[in-house]
Amino acid sequence: MSRSKGRCRLGIRQQMMLIILGLFLAGGGILSSSIHAKLWQSLEAQIVRELTNLQENTLVYIRQLLMLRGANNDEEGFGQIAEDIVAQLRRMGGNSLCVLDTKGQYLSGNSQVQEAQAGTALAQALAGNAAFTLTYPDADTMLVYLSMPVTIEERTIGIIRYRQDTSRLYLQIRQNERLVYQITAAVYALIFLLLAFFISRLLVPVGKLTEITRQVVRDLSREQVDMQMLAQLADSGRRDE
Repeated sequence: MSRSKGRCRLGIRQQMMLIILGLFLAGGGILSSSIHAKLWQSLEAQIVRELTNLQENTLVYIRQLLMLRGANNDEEGFGQIAEDIVAQLRRMGGNSLCVLDTKGQYLSGNSQVQEAQAGTALAQALAGNAAFTLTYPDADTMLVYLSMPVTIEERTIGIIRYRQDTSRLYLQIRQNERLVYQITAAVYALIFLLLAFFISRLLVPVGKLTEITRQVVRDLSREQVDMQMLAQLADSGRRDE
């Protein structure tokens, strides 16, 4: 039993390589998590910027429509121009949208947008705060549902819900993430190989010293000592191990 345990014991080189490998894996995991978080924070920040611009432009168009149609700046006037709002906003690129009243009831537009992914985002819009929800219908698609209140003179007169296809940004972030992971893995592998090479070079004298020590022990057990070998060891010129 004692011999089998001795054979399973790892040498200095193997122990050092396992320690370095463990450090590399732990560092790689932390780095990957950090990269993932940073990239998705960047994606969310870009989406927020685009939705903020969309919200501002939408309010400008609605104010203009209320003035042009002679409608009041209230819920009734908003309901009267609901179809005009949908037609105007579609011209500026809002193909998937719907107009709701302040109770969340459908007025005009794409009725599917009203029902899809309403949840807390619509509840916040009804409370006077814009909110959005990210959804992933499949592996390569990301849709954003924006629920925004139409507030004029500090009074909410209606709700606009948009559905934006942000799959292009989503796929770009995923591609960038894969590229960063590949580059990081290649750099880690190169550093690991270089460390393995230098460690092997550094441990060569230790290996030689181990062999000489074993030979001396064998010689002493036979009451024989190779003085020439010891002389070579003393004259190695090294000042380390």
